[in-house]
Amino acid sequence: MNKQQKIKHWQGIFEQQKSSGLATIQFCRDNNINASTFYVWRKR
Repeated sequence: MNKQQKIKHWQGIFEQQKSSGLATIQFCRDNNINASTFYVWRKR
């Protein structure tokens, strides 16, 4: 996966989290995403 693909992938994850209405931590747990990784990508 190149850099642009990774960015699009994470943008999709952020949109899913927002539309889910769940807290970030709960969304990450439910989707087996490392919360630290989520926060690092969200900063970018």
